Amino acid sequence: MKVWLDALTPKQGRLAACLYRSLKVAGHEPFATCREHECTASVLRLYGLEPVVVGRYGGETKLGKLLADAERIAALAELVSASGVQALVSYPNPSAARVAFGSGLPYVALNDTPHADAANRLSLPLCSFLVASEALEGKLERYLAPGAKTLYYKGVDEVLWVRAFEPTGSSLRELGLEAKGYVVVRPEEFKAAYYSWAGWG
Repeated sequence: MKVWLDALTPKQGRLAACLYRSLKVAGHEPFATCREHECTASVLRLYGLEPVVVGRYGGETKLGKLLADAERIAALAELVSASGVQALVSYPNPSAARVAFGSGLPYVALNDTPHADAANRLSLPLCSFLVASEALEGKLERYLAPGAKTLYYKGVDEVLWVRAFEPTGSSLRELGLEAKGYVVVRPEEFKAAYYSWAGWG
């Protein structure tokens, strides 16, 4: 089966890369796309993939997101119609979900962000199958159309890539850091729809 994996963010890129490898081992033909945003394509390349980059991030305004998504839908529709893909696997993703639906492809939605109301409202009603951590059971069903199936698993998405990670120290050396001599800080996603617009989500 030719499976389309689409990533919008670096985290989604990491998950898509891991799924790409697993699908390949299982005898499927994965096909990866992403949009131009931060280091999403770079993350996929770290795993040895060369994604097809389609579209761009629309910025922090509703209009910017809408216009970028409209452009991306048109470009993805052409690409997907010529690619022969048979299913979509992605996080809630309005442009890819719309293209899959319009192309008659089943959409398997992965989800770890029940608070991303806008993306969930625009994507999950179009999915055939939802896969999420059992910690989210009961928090996503309201977005699903009748007949959509669900699979809840024990764990979190990050296990997929953390379990195979073997630290070597080369990254620390490249950055000029000493082991245990640094702090990692992850800032909030202040441009995300669910974070930046009071009353949106």
